Amino acid sequence: MAAINAFKANPALAFSQLSRAAPSTPRPSSKTTTPDSLSRSSTPGPALDQIDGHLASQLKRLGKHDSKTKMRALFELKGYVTEHTWEDGLEGMMLAWPPLFRKHVFDPDRRVRAAVATVNAALVKSAGKRLAPNLKQLIGPWIASYFDPHREVAKTSKKAYETVFPESRRKEVFAYCMEELVDFAVDNIVNQTPETLSDPRFADAEEMKSKFEQVIGASFGILGLVVEEVDSERVVGARAKFDEVLGSKKAMQFMASPATFVRRAVYRFIRSVMLKCPQLAQDSYLQLTQVLVSNAFIDNDPTAHGDMWDAVLLTTKNYPQAWSEITAKGKKTPPVARVFAFLTSRCRMAPTISYPSILALLANLPADIIDEPTFSSEFRSALWQGAAASDEAAAATKIGAKAAQVESISLVSALCECLSFLWQRSLKTAGAVGIDGVCKEAAQELDRLWHYYLQNGEVAEEMSGAFVALYCKIEALAEKYGAALMDKIWAQTSWFALKRLSGDSAAPVVHLVAQIRALDATQHGLLAENAKKLVVAFCQLAAQSPDDQTAQSLIQTLAQLAPDVVFREGFADKFSVRLEKSGACDEAIDLVLSKAQYVMTNTESLAEAVASLDEFVRMPADSAEGENGSTLRLVTALLKALPGSQISQNDGFASARLPSLDALIVSSIPKLPANADDILSASVEAPESQLLQLYSQALQLAFCGTELVSRQT
Repeated sequence: MAAINAFKANPALAFSQLSRAAPSTPRPSSKTTTPDSLSRSSTPGPALDQIDGHLASQLKRLGKHDSKTKMRALFELKGYVTEHTWEDGLEGMMLAWPPLFRKHVFDPDRRVRAAVATVNAALVKSAGKRLAPNLKQLIGPWIASYFDPHREVAKTSKKAYETVFPESRRKEVFAYCMEELVDFAVDNIVNQTPETLSDPRFADAEEMKSKFEQVIGASFGILGLVVEEVDSERVVGARAKFDEVLGSKKAMQFMASPATFVRRAVYRFIRSVMLKCPQLAQDSYLQLTQVLVSNAFIDNDPTAHGDMWDAVLLTTKNYPQAWSEITAKGKKTPPVARVFAFLTSRCRMAPTISYPSILALLANLPADIIDEPTFSSEFRSALWQGAAASDEAAAATKIGAKAAQVESISLVSALCECLSFLWQRSLKTAGAVGIDGVCKEAAQELDRLWHYYLQNGEVAEEMSGAFVALYCKIEALAEKYGAALMDKIWAQTSWFALKRLSGDSAAPVVHLVAQIRALDATQHGLLAENAKKLVVAFCQLAAQSPDDQTAQSLIQTLAQLAPDVVFREGFADKFSVRLEKSGACDEAIDLVLSKAQYVMTNTESLAEAVASLDEFVRMPADSAEGENGSTLRLVTALLKALPGSQISQNDGFASARLPSLDALIVSSIPKLPANADDILSASVEAPESQLLQLYSQALQLAFCGTELVSRQT
């Protein structure tokens, strides 16, 4: 005969049994009902003889300690939920389920936790709205499983919650169950230990420790979620309960937990509090800040640093006075000293995560901390020591080249941002009389920055944006506190740039100055004008450089990065002669044609482009050979290159005139051999003969029309 479901026949009996076996609200003591204390009872909930035989058997098997037995029981329970209806057994199972779920959702075996989450999901989906009477008993462990380290468990529980409760009701559920959620989490954090959460008779030390860490991490996650999801006024109304955690030295010491999972959970809880309800910490902010700063800046796991910085920055923003109060006590290491040590250590091996947060920290520190006379120098020294540590680490650990480059970019960006902030603060405090001090400091830091920039030339383009932003900030400060600031700093920049304008350094130097030169002149007129003057100085140096290799490299770089100066200030033709002298005739002609194309692109006028070519031909000879030797060779090369150039493809070029070329041909005719056959012969190597030969070919190809020499001639 089939077993009688006593719960179905007498629901009141079931509720009375459940209330004795698993109270809905934990008692605030170390003896409160816990997942493992439940495991030591002879029954998992209501009397098993009041549930049908098969279900009672599987629920009883969940009390076993080996994972295989529990997995088989959970598999059977999943099938039971699938095969039965609410009226035909699931109602009774729901009454027995909350304490079992609470116990096994923290099982050390992730397979068991995943199976428990799956059974729970199936059961609550079947229950639907009928879940309400049992929701408060179930909600704590259910939400705790959101934060399970195993992604499958968390995903299953979240999906079940979203299926049962429509989006419009989810916040209401958190509000309705807030007290139970907070009590569940606070009890775990404040009262529980590894020994109370596990049975030492059946679990070894490692399992007990792992389970404890999982419970603590999930409990902090629950508190953070409550703060985020429930209306702030209701949360603040429970401030006394939250203060049991925020004001508890034991609870805050979990920031020193060896488990990254736990530390991240605490950081995230603090972030939620400071972002949504910072008043929860108004009685405990001093202890909270002290413990946070003491532990955050010695956290060696980079995966925790993002959450750590969120907690530090938001706490500092809401309670900046804590830094001053802790420093005033003078009993322990000052908070800023911990920050400096953190920066010196290369941000505990995670500089790319930490560097972007440094400026935000500076901006939120109290004035009495940041305006200390030694603060700026110690801060800058710590950053540079961290940079040196990064270089040493890159060499020692052979970290990827890309990772090292990203670190360098992050460092330069952080330095530039922080320097401009500190200089602005110094000038705001001292006014115009502080310009000399800022200039001295700026000269020192810019020298370091330029050296570091050139050492990392392969990522110069990525770094240059931070430099440009720094110079723009200096320009803004100069407008406010006096032009002398910009004059002195730019003089230092010009000296350094000109000094490094050779070899591999040329390209990054020109690139940076060209970036400044490209600024909108209406907003950065002084800076753009200074940069243009410096580019002109670069051009003059390139044209006069005695070293052929340096001249070639610099000319090509300038033509690429500062074409407006090179092509419009008359340097292109001078450069072409300089290149021809060094044997780079093809490069010289490329430069001439690039100039013509640049002119045509920017003026949309073929006539002006042709005029630029004519200007090149008209250029006076300045070759050591005397007369027109260099010019003839360059014009000859130009005629060779013209047919295949981009400019020759434009409509109207066939009828274009180069008057200076006509004149050059006429002036060269008296020097040609008397024999007409020899004039156009390839065997004649004189520059004049080559020129006339190419000129004749150009006439036949209709490139340069002329009336001075006819086709018959």
